[in-house]
Amino acid sequence: MPVYNGAEFLRRSIGSVLNQTYSNWELFCVDDCSTDDSYNIICSLSGKDGRIKPIRKEVNGGSVPKSWNYIINKLDGDFVQYLTQDDLLAPDYFEKQIKCYHETGADWIVARYSTYDYTTESAKIDAIKGGYDRLGNTINGNMAFILSIDWSISGFGLTKRSLYDGVLWDEKYYNSDDLVCKTMFHKCNKVAFGPGIYYRGNNPKAITSAPKPFRLHMMATEFEILRIIRDDYKMSEAVAQWQICHMVSMFRLMRAFIKKYAGTWTIDEASMAKSVFNDSVKRLFNDEAICLLFKSNVSFYRLYVKIKADQLGNPAYLKGFVYKLRTFLFLCCLRRKLF
Repeated sequence: MPVYNGAEFLRRSIGSVLNQTYSNWELFCVDDCSTDDSYNIICSLSGKDGRIKPIRKEVNGGSVPKSWNYIINKLDGDFVQYLTQDDLLAPDYFEKQIKCYHETGADWIVARYSTYDYTTESAKIDAIKGGYDRLGNTINGNMAFILSIDWSISGFGLTKRSLYDGVLWDEKYYNSDDLVCKTMFHKCNKVAFGPGIYYRGNNPKAITSAPKPFRLHMMATEFEILRIIRDDYKMSEAVAQWQICHMVSMFRLMRAFIKKYAGTWTIDEASMAKSVFNDSVKRLFNDEAICLLFKSNVSFYRLYVKIKADQLGNPAYLKGFVYKLRTFLFLCCLRRKLF
């Protein structure tokens, strides 16, 4: 659990681990030089239960990837579960996920991804339906990678520790966890969908929720995933184009993000954000694959059918297709008119 100024949430998040029906676990809490009472809370809880391991970094790294790389070699159990400071686990989470592992022998047991709203104190179960639809089933790592491109399945779950051997989070990417998740899916022989519920905290105070320009750097991660698809994994161009379609959706959201929050940024921040966005869009338009997509909306539809053929009967996915098509048309207009 990476921690930074999470005092408001730690008792509840750590408490969700303490309340597990399965008891053979250790929780490493890596405090990145918090300025609030976070570390004292962790130490207090550790004094009551030695399975909680407080670790305080000497220098603030300023990012989750740096905290993860700081701790990875200390994780020596059979499985690893990533948990943020404002996320929660259902009381029987470990018990159900480990049971699923014994039944399937999978390398990764994907959780039932749900959300928890701290403002309304309410939960939404199965916020990502992909895992719930496949509950109890297994797929190979290649298919898991493809389905994770647009988050048709969640990346939260219980994973074999051996998957992390030799794996470090790239510290230059803001959302390196997304990159690591996808590449580790690809390493799996088998991915299963377990019944354990993971609650992603909807915390407006979270660093990753802050309306700051650094969030635009997630585009760099998406370009790296596209490179991996082509150069490292030698996957089909159809998969590369599906990644591009996902990136198009993100560009639309990012442009709306800039328009909404640019007025709250400094002049330098706003200028940097627009420059990053424009450069990213231009980079995308230099890609031969997206030029093919521009030739015909029919090719876009065929691409969707090829990648998502098993889901076309699902209204939720059809709705997603309409959204992506609208995004595609939006980017056609954006091609000639940036900021």
